[in-house]
Amino acid sequence: MTEDRDGSGGPRFVYLRDNESAVSWTATGAPAHTPMDAWECRIGLGYQINRASLHGIETEWLTFVPPNDEPGEFWRITVRNLSDRTRRISVFPYLEMHLTGGSTLMDFIAVLGGRYEPDSRAVFGINACVKFPPRFKAFLASDSEVAGATVSRDEFLGRYRDYRNPIAVERGDVHNPEAGTEWLGASLRHELELAPGEERTLHCLIGVVESVEEGKEMIRRLLAPGMPGKLLREVYAEAEADAARFSVRSPDVQFDRWLNVWLKHQLRFVGRWGRVIGRGFRDVLQDTFGHRLLDPALARSCLIEVFAKQFPDGRCIRAWRLPINVLDLQHYADSPSWMIMALSLYLKETADFEVLDERVPFLDAENPYAEATSDATVWEHVVLAQRHLLAHRGAHELSKIYYGDWCDTMNGVGKAGRGESVMLSMQVKWGCDQLAELARRRGDESLADEMEQASARLAKAINAEAWDGEWYVRAFDDEGVPVGSDRPPESDNGEGRIFLNAQSWAVISGVAPAERAVSALDAALRHLDTGYGMVLNWPAFTGLKPRIGQMTAMTPGFYENGSVYVHGNCFWIQALAMAGRAEECWRAFRAILPDTDNKPNADTEPFSVPNYYIGPNVDRRKQRNLYLSGWRTGSAAWLYQIGIEWILGARAEYDGLRIDPHLPEGFVPVTFTRTFRGATYEITIEGASGDGARLASITLDGQPVEGTLLPVPRPGDRHRVNVRLER
Repeated sequence: MTEDRDGSGGPRFVYLRDNESAVSWTATGAPAHTPMDAWECRIGLGYQINRASLHGIETEWLTFVPPNDEPGEFWRITVRNLSDRTRRISVFPYLEMHLTGGSTLMDFIAVLGGRYEPDSRAVFGINACVKFPPRFKAFLASDSEVAGATVSRDEFLGRYRDYRNPIAVERGDVHNPEAGTEWLGASLRHELELAPGEERTLHCLIGVVESVEEGKEMIRRLLAPGMPGKLLREVYAEAEADAARFSVRSPDVQFDRWLNVWLKHQLRFVGRWGRVIGRGFRDVLQDTFGHRLLDPALARSCLIEVFAKQFPDGRCIRAWRLPINVLDLQHYADSPSWMIMALSLYLKETADFEVLDERVPFLDAENPYAEATSDATVWEHVVLAQRHLLAHRGAHELSKIYYGDWCDTMNGVGKAGRGESVMLSMQVKWGCDQLAELARRRGDESLADEMEQASARLAKAINAEAWDGEWYVRAFDDEGVPVGSDRPPESDNGEGRIFLNAQSWAVISGVAPAERAVSALDAALRHLDTGYGMVLNWPAFTGLKPRIGQMTAMTPGFYENGSVYVHGNCFWIQALAMAGRAEECWRAFRAILPDTDNKPNADTEPFSVPNYYIGPNVDRRKQRNLYLSGWRTGSAAWLYQIGIEWILGARAEYDGLRIDPHLPEGFVPVTFTRTFRGATYEITIEGASGDGARLASITLDGQPVEGTLLPVPRPGDRHRVNVRLER
C-alpha cells in the first residue's frame, strides 16, 4: 500500500505541532533530520518502537501487525508532556496510499479517489480499476477524536513542498475530506492539551479491504477499547513460543542472538509476508528447511501448496504471484529437485509419514490456469519429479538446464535445449540418495535400487566430465563448452573461471572423492573469499556473454555476477561443516552476518540477513555497501538449519537425533534446548573444540549412549544430554 522510495522513512510519518509556537517536527526526526534531545529506535519481534523527545515533548510511536489473517497494521502513538507548563499539541499520523497494483504507465491515477468518513474517524483510499483485484481499497483510522483530515497528498504537502515542511502541519487547520484523480495522502489531525507530566495515547489502524463497508466493520472490531493491546500481547506470545522451541547459550553472544532471536524472526516474516505476493517454487520449499524446526505445521502446508504446482509429466513451474495467480511457466530445470530435499528433511524432523498419502492436484498440462483434473499422492509427486529429472540429461549424461537452474539469470546456457548444469546434476544425485533412503523405509526395494543406480551414474558422469583439474566446472553450454573452467574460451575474456556453487554441492551431494573435495574447497577459498563472504564467481563478468546468459550483463559485483550472494554462501557453509572443517565453517558463518564488523560502510539492517553484499571489485562499495531483499531470501532457513544441525550438531534423522557437532575453537561449553518430535532435549557439549575434535562420550539422562544417535523419544518427555569431545 505504501512504499519508501528513497530511504527517508516515508511516506509514513507522525508529525507534531506546538500550537503556541507553531514549531513542528516528527516523531522520528525524519525526513528533516531535526536534532533531537533524545532518540531511540527499538526493533522488537513483530513490532518497532520509535521514541524521541524535543521541545519538552516525548513521543513514542509503536507499530505492529497482528499475527492473524486481518489485513491491518496498528500504530500506537503516545505523547508525554515533559515540561512544567500546559502544552497544546497537534498530532498528525500521515501515510500515502499508492494502490498502484502495477505499472504506473497505465494511467491508473484516473481511477484513484478517496474520502474522509467521520463516523469511523477514517480516511479511505479507493482504486476503482476493474483490472485490479477487488481488495484495492485502504484506510487510515483512529480511535480518538479527529479535528481534521486530508485525503489528497497535494493538499497535505502543499504546492512546491515536500515531507519536510507540509502546509497542513504548518497551518494546523487544513481539512480536505475528498480527493479524486490524484495521489492520496491520508492524515488525521488530533488536538491534545497536556498538563505537566500528562500523557495521551491514541491508536491508528491501517487496513486493506474490498469495500468501505468492510473497512468500517474492521475498524469497529479492531479499534474497540482494549483490542489493540490484546493483539499486541498476541505478538509477544508468538515470539515467546518461538523462543521456547529452541534456545542456545554459547561463548559467542552474536551466534546466540541470531539462533535465538533474529533468524526465527526472519523465518516468521518470510513465512507470513516475504512470499505473500511472489511465491517461488524452490524458494518456498527451501523456507521449509527452517519452518520444520520452528513451525512444522507451516512446513507441511508449504509442501502441499508447492507440490500442487507440478505438471503430470513431472515438470514444475518457477513461481506464481498472488492474489491473481499469475504463473511463471519458464522451464527452470531445478524446480523438481527441491521436492525430495524438502520432503525428506520434513519427515526426518516430524515422522509425519501420513503426509505421503495425501492427494495433491497437478496443474493442467493444456491450460495451467484451468481447474485441476488429475492428482496424485505426495509420494507419487516426488517420485515423478525425480524420474523427470533423470530423464532430462544431455550429451555429458548431466542434467539439462533449459531456461535456468538455481541461478535464474544463467539463461543462455541451455537456450537451445542442450546445455547442462553441473550444480543441478549434483543436486539430482543427492536427491536420488534421499529418495532411495526413503523408498527402503517404505519397503520399495525396486525404487531404492533404481535411485541408487541413478545416483552412481550421475556421480561417475560428473567426475568424468566436469572435473577441471582443481575444481568442478559450473555448466556446459549448448555447444558443450564448459562454464567455470580455468581454461575459458577466448570470447569469455578470462572471466568466470570458477563458480562457488559447484564446489559446495560437490561436497553436499557426496559427488567429490576425498582428494577432489579438498582441492575444490581450497580452490574456492583461494579465488572467491573476500573476507566478508565468498563471491559466486571469479573473475566477475564485464559484459554480456550470450552463451551464459543475463548474469554476465549485470553490473560486476551485483546480483549473481560476482557478488557475495548469501544464499550461495549458505551452501558453502554447510559444505565446510560436512567436510569436517569446523574453523572455516564458523568463519564463513560469521562472515556473512550483517552485524559482523567486516563490511565497510554496510548499508544493511543488522538484524536481517540480506540477499547479497556487493562484490569487492566495485568502487562504490567503499562508500556504501548496498544489499538487496533482506526479508525475502531463503538464506534465513539455511542458516537456522546449519546452526542447529551442523554447527551445534543436533540433526534429525529417521531413527532419532544425531549428535554430530562442528564447533570452532573455544566454543565450549555450549548448552542448548532442542525440541524433536514433541520431546525436549537439554544438551550440553564440553571438552575439546575446533578442527580435530571428536566425540568421546554421550550420556542420555545419565546413561551412556552407544554411537551418536539418540533414539526416537516419546512426545512430552524431557531429556538431559551430555556430550564430551576430545582430541
